[in-house]
Amino acid sequence: MTSPVKALFALAAVAAVSIGLLLPVPGSVRQNLDARGHYELMDVGH
Repeated sequence: MTSPVKALFALAAVAAVSIGLLLPVPGSVRQNLDARGHYELMDVGH
C-alpha cells in the first residue's frame, strides 16, 4: 500500500513535469530533458 504522502508527491511530480513541458523552455533545457527521456526508454527497452 502506498502512503498518501507518496501518492501526493507522485501527483505533484507529474503535474510539475506536465506544466514544465507546456511552458516555453530554453532549447538547452529541453534537449537535456529529451536526452534523459531517450536514455530511460533505452534502459527500459533492454
